[in-house]
Formats: sequence, C-alpha cells, structure tokens
Amino acid sequence: MPYVEFLRVRRIFVRFAIVIVVIVGFTLLSFYAAEMPGGSHGVSVVVGEGQGSSATSQVQSHSLGDLLASLSQIPIPLNGILTIPMIVATIFASLIATSLNRERSVLALIFTKPISRERLALRYFLTDLAGIALAYLLVLALAIAVPFATLGSRVHLVADGLSPWVAILGFGMAFMWFGVLQALTAWYRGNGGAIVGFAWPAAFVLLFLGQTDAFGPLVHGLLLVLNLINPFAYVNGISESGMLSYYAALSLPVRAVLMYGIATLGCAIAIASWNRIEA
Repeated sequence: MPYVEFLRVRRIFVRFAIVIVVIVGFTLLSFYAAEMPGGSHGVSVVVGEGQGSSATSQVQSHSLGDLLASLSQIPIPLNGILTIPMIVATIFASLIATSLNRERSVLALIFTKPISRERLALRYFLTDLAGIALAYLLVLALAIAVPFATLGSRVHLVADGLSPWVAILGFGMAFMWFGVLQALTAWYRGNGGAIVGFAWPAAFVLLFLGQTDAFGPLVHGLLLVLNLINPFAYVNGISESGMLSYYAALSLPVRAVLMYGIATLGCAIAIASWNRIEA
C-alpha cells in the first residue's frame, strides 16, 4: 500500500542518512584532529655518517595547514564531486527497488482496492523516486559542503558546460538501476532481494566482459546488447576520458536519453508483469 511504502522509504532513508552523516562527521573530526596541537606536523630525516654516528639533516616541516593552503589553490572540479551522489544514490536505489515484489504476501488485499494496479504501482514508484532524489540531493549537499568546511573560502569549485549533464546522468544512473531492478523483481513471487544482490556483481561482470573480443564477435555482440540495460556501462566514461564501453563513448545528451528511456521502460515492464500476477 502506498502509505506503507512511504513509511518504508522514510525508514530506509533516515537510516541511510544517519550512516552518511556519521561518515562525513568522522571525516571532519579526523581533519580537525590533525590540525590540533600534538598532531603530526613535520618529518625528521636521519642520515647516517659512518658506523656509530649519525646526524640529523635539516628538518623540513610542513603543517597540515600549509598543505591545505597549497591544495586550496588547485581548482576542485564539480564534475568529480557529482560522481559521489551518483554512486551513493544508486546504492540507495537498490535498497528500495523491490517495492512491488515486497507486496507479494498481501496481493490478495492490495488487488481488492478500488484503484487500478497501474495507478497503484505508479504511486509506489513516485514514492521510491522521491526517496532516491532526496538521497541524491543530501549527498550532493554534503559533498560540496565538506571542502568548504575544511578549506574555507579558499575552495574554488570549477564547473563547465558539461556539469548539468553530469548531474542529470548522475540521477539517471540511479533511476535506470531502479527501473532495471524493478523489471527483474516485480514478477517474482520469492524474495526479490536475492535478485538485487546477484544483479550488482553481474552488472560489473558484463561490463568487464563487454570490453574484450576474446569470445568472438557473436558473443561480443550479445554482451554489447546486454550492456545496453547496464547503467554502469554509461557512466564509466563520464569524464570523457578513459572510456571503458561503447555506450560511455556516446555524448552526454545521448546517454541521458538512453538511460532515462530504459529506466522508464523498466518501470513499465515491472508494472505489466506485476499486473499479471494472480493474488
């Protein structure tokens, strides 16, 4: 039921947010602890000058503050920061991507509601996607805030014309993974979590195998088709360098259209298969 799904997504989001905030908190505490008196601020180099004797060379001490002062002069690319919420939101999406499958035990009750199954499933999806969007925005805000909290006003975030597309693809990856997992689990009468757990390594294996021609052109073509629904095949070349798949070589707008289109198709397949399940 939609309200129950809302409570589930809220519960998962709260726990997820607590974990993220704790990780960020420990990161900041570690940083400030290194700046406190008594921390390690320099390096001593001892140079031997014959047996039984030694002399200490001139110590070049560089405090963490000096190091950060130099680092703060290096522009921080926004595109790099945007990859953090992309990854985290995709993980969060996998935690809630079995919303239709989870209702398998109460289908007899759900399907007696005076509402079509399609509309009911759409309500589930909207609730889930709202949770994914909140997770994405939370991590994005923290990823941007941490450099300012550590380096202060010296932070220089650098955005370019691709940054909006990188942000769109970041959420698109989570949305696409959500759609694919919904399509894989909605029809299943067993525990969909097992399918989700298997899908993660399977996606990376497909991505790896798709880069080799060792199995011949026929298998390579099959792997290329399978990687079409693999969201990780679209983002590993997000920096436009070191591209590892055919789809990552496509332009950012084309990748965005494919990712959002496949995500929507996955959700439609999930609704259609869920609609055929007998209570």
